[in-house]
Amino acid sequence: MEQRLAEEEENHQREVELRKRLIALKLRHHQELEVLEKKVWRSDEGLQFRNGRRRR
Repeated sequence: MEQRLAEEEENHQREVELRKRLIALKLRHHQELEVLEKKVWRSDEGLQFRNGRRRR
């Protein structure tokens, strides 16, 4: 019985740690996506300006 409780606690701790890692990965992915979107937007704006099609 005690061994089962210890295993359940260990599994719970492992699950908590995995959830924390997943949240951190999702946050990092979201931040990297924002950076890429800004780069693409700036690149697109620069192309429009160089081609004389400055639009807003």
